[in-house]
Amino acid sequence: MSKIIGRVIKVSLMVLIATSLLLSWKIWTKPTSRSIENSDKKTSDIVQKKPITDVYTPTKLFYHQEKENILYTNRESFVMDVQQQIVKLDIQNGEFISTKERNELMDQEDFIDLSNPYEIPLTFYLKMNHLNQDKLPHQAEQFKFNHLIVSFQKNRMYFSNRDQSQVFAFDISSNLDTVKQTVKHSDVDYFRVTNNKENLGNVYYMAEETELQIYSYIVQTQSLTVFSRAFFSQSDDLFTNEGAKDDVNLSNSEGESLNIDSKTGEVNYYGKLKQKSSTVFEDSFQYIQNLGTALGTFKFFNVDDSKIIYRNYVEGFPVFGPNRKGEIDVLIRNEQNVHLATNQETIQIPIPSKETKILPPTQTMLDELFALSADPEKVQDIQIAYEWQANSETKQVVDLVPQWYIRYNREWHSFDELKKQFGGER
Repeated sequence: MSKIIGRVIKVSLMVLIATSLLLSWKIWTKPTSRSIENSDKKTSDIVQKKPITDVYTPTKLFYHQEKENILYTNRESFVMDVQQQIVKLDIQNGEFISTKERNELMDQEDFIDLSNPYEIPLTFYLKMNHLNQDKLPHQAEQFKFNHLIVSFQKNRMYFSNRDQSQVFAFDISSNLDTVKQTVKHSDVDYFRVTNNKENLGNVYYMAEETELQIYSYIVQTQSLTVFSRAFFSQSDDLFTNEGAKDDVNLSNSEGESLNIDSKTGEVNYYGKLKQKSSTVFEDSFQYIQNLGTALGTFKFFNVDDSKIIYRNYVEGFPVFGPNRKGEIDVLIRNEQNVHLATNQETIQIPIPSKETKILPPTQTMLDELFALSADPEKVQDIQIAYEWQANSETKQVVDLVPQWYIRYNREWHSFDELKKQFGGER
């Protein structure tokens, strides 16, 4: 009886919220005239702009207690807490370490590894976190990393690229007791992982089955105003153009344009770079910052052929969806031309659910793909993520289902997609 009541409450909640969002969409999505007046300039003033350190941040923490005992968590609040403690440390004497020290680095005990989804410049990281950049060697200006390692034994901070072919280290003059106590005595639930040299993509492998919650979210269709104010350099004088039925096409006299596909919800903006900075990461971030929290929690995910990709994160895991749902792509050409691509539909309100899904250990999942003729040499990255799936009961709700995702031959695919591609049953 309680299950039936719970289901009735859940469905009723979905209907009420979906109706409210649908009415909002009807009001805001479609312009009523050919000229779009910027009548409410105060709207832009109340956008809660994201700090860059919330977007370019580690998403995983690995604690090497002992050589054979490695623990992992991606709880966002915990990883952020440790990250904030680390950037307050005093560091000095930066240098590239020797081959011998590099080879011994991961064989240490009692250290943490904060992992970024993709490599970013060391100087960019130090600058945005207000860390010491004095007397950096010239070669460090081009160095990129995605692993930040703090050794409690050696009082050293290491920045390593993906395959550890280059590692830059600093001495830590601060006391590390607070960081160590946070990691050792937290109530966070750790997963057990392995980090062998044979691991594909230089990633940690989940050693056991992982049970994760399936989420349902109310989706909201964002108004064109959200995108026009965030993307256009000149949003005061926009005009609608004739296009496909029900599509939105905006432009201005500066040559900027924005299209919203009525069938897929895809948003595409073309224009000039608003403000040039020292890195393409900062150049792209200004558009993410201008969106504020309208599209949810976005973090830097990776770089693909000069395109900076940001993704929604839910419970510490990235979201993959069709038609760029849960994703923002920023492509900058010739240091001035910008193409932004995302989707109008955004996840907004979670709906209570107790459904879960069990994912196999990493090696078990890979073995199944290799048995179907997948090529191990084409596996470049492996990631647990949430897949954006249509809800069977209503279009105003989506299900986020945990899945293994593999970057195979330079493209991300879910385990099910690759399995189907190589002839396995879905």
